[in-house]
Amino acid sequence: MRSRSSIAASPIAADGTIYTVPTTKTQVAVKSDGQDLSAQATFKLKVPSADTVTDDQIDAAAKYAEEGGASSAAAAKILQQAATARRDAAVNAVSAQKAQAARDADARHKATDLYQLDIPVEWYGKVETWQNGSTLCIYLAGDSDTPIVTLVAVREGESFTPDEGDTVLGAANLGNGYTVYASGPVYPYVVPQTINGRTQNPVSTYPMDTAIELVELTTGNRYTYSQIKNVLVGKDGKADAATKLETDYLAQILLPSIKAQD
Repeated sequence: MRSRSSIAASPIAADGTIYTVPTTKTQVAVKSDGQDLSAQATFKLKVPSADTVTDDQIDAAAKYAEEGGASSAAAAKILQQAATARRDAAVNAVSAQKAQAARDADARHKATDLYQLDIPVEWYGKVETWQNGSTLCIYLAGDSDTPIVTLVAVREGESFTPDEGDTVLGAANLGNGYTVYASGPVYPYVVPQTINGRTQNPVSTYPMDTAIELVELTTGNRYTYSQIKNVLVGKDGKADAATKLETDYLAQILLPSIKAQD
């Protein structure tokens, strides 16, 4: 025996959500042995992203709603209007997000007379910069006395020596006869050492919230502050592991963006 089952339902939800209407047909054979197969008879409806829904999809869904599922043509029209409003709101939201992302990207972009770069997304809003010629310093927001990284362009054949207390954290060859060196304090090492009172001439003292933020900025949260203090640096105050942690992180998020000025 063959039978056909149909479900009267609107492909537009009350909030305007559109459900895709499948065009395929499925045949189901049920044995007459009294077995209840209802639990095995399932199907899924897909919901496309609201901002990608087209007018044609909305019109088609409204047509299906009017033919079955909606109480009347007027009710189907209300659902169609809800779907259109939901789509338009989603399109506007996506456009706003893209516009904000573009503004953020523009704000993160920095340029000197010799090179340009992008402030890492992870640092955006947490750091500020100053520059002088081909030197650019990225420092903790609101505290120009706490540099994160200082970038200096050096002509090939010339040597580079970082400021006292700083370490070379990486370099980017511009391909035009200059190399940009990144240097600064190794905060995963300096901060724990300073707080533990091991340094004879600490760069400065750090409130705990500042200490944690400096370590997070220079390591990308790969380790917690307590892990760095007690394990990575440890009681012996080893600097190599802390230095590698920061240089590896900067090589990933900052140095690749440094390019020669157009």
